[in-house]
Amino acid sequence: MWHLMLSVALAADAPAEPTLDAEAAVTVPIVVDCKVPAEILVDKVKLGELHYPGKAEFRVPPGAHQVRIYVAGNPTDLPIDAVEGSTIHVLAGKTGVTTTTTSAAPGATADQIELSVRVVGVPAVQIRLDDGRQVIQSGPDTVLTLAPGQHRLSIRSADGTAIWSNGILEVHGKGVLQLSEGRMPEVSGGATFHSGT
Repeated sequence: MWHLMLSVALAADAPAEPTLDAEAAVTVPIVVDCKVPAEILVDKVKLGELHYPGKAEFRVPPGAHQVRIYVAGNPTDLPIDAVEGSTIHVLAGKTGVTTTTTSAAPGATADQIELSVRVVGVPAVQIRLDDGRQVIQSGPDTVLTLAPGQHRLSIRSADGTAIWSNGILEVHGKGVLQLSEGRMPEVSGGATFHSGT
């Protein structure tokens, strides 16, 4: 009898089980846009494998993480810092694997959309966007602010003599445009490229 009374008394003093609220969990999206087949790992855990070009989205808790992308069996490690309120974009293509982080910019309107342009594999590339020309150097991303909609785009050698690609860039949200010598541009996020039009 004493045993029964002791267990009832202990049960009454036991702390309540914590309740988990799915709405309260804070996560940061990682959007992986693969232009080639790829295997995706975050913090040494395989999250997905794309056998065909496509997009995958995963959510991680805020903080430092290690993203590893295998393209053609070759790993590329990308350290990322997942910050609440941001979106991490990973672009995996024939020219390599890169990442960028975007966040909702305060005061941004639909009249202005940021497009990050990066050059890989060559020192510089000339782009002709609508009626303007710009030489973009390899290194940190160059951010262009564009109106939503379609823009004529030509990708050329730095001196403008060799045309690598012509087409229409359609912008409807923040995105990344990755350029490399002699290749079609690789686009991720809120933009698409239609060649030859």
